[in-house]
Amino acid sequence: MANLEVANTIWYQISIATKMACGARRPRGAEQGLTFQVGNGRRHLWVSVTLEPSDTYTVKLTQIVPNGALKELEVHEDIYAEDLSEVVYHAVNK
Repeated sequence: MANLEVANTIWYQISIATKMACGARRPRGAEQGLTFQVGNGRRHLWVSVTLEPSDTYTVKLTQIVPNGALKELEVHEDIYAEDLSEVVYHAVNK
């Protein structure tokens, strides 16, 4: 079950400039985290940010491929809150 308090906290820790530069939209609460769509919609990219027990984040960039499966493109672990915007920005804008 989604923890909306954690999801909202993560959403607000990512700067508005990063969200705009990445085309972030459709935020959704996830188990101990947040998932949101990024990009122009043609590549079907999603970012998931999960709060870990170590009080750091794991950031994953995934793509929905034509058969509907998720393809993991990148994983960044042990990310501190102050680095979250930069990690999301660079994962999406390569």
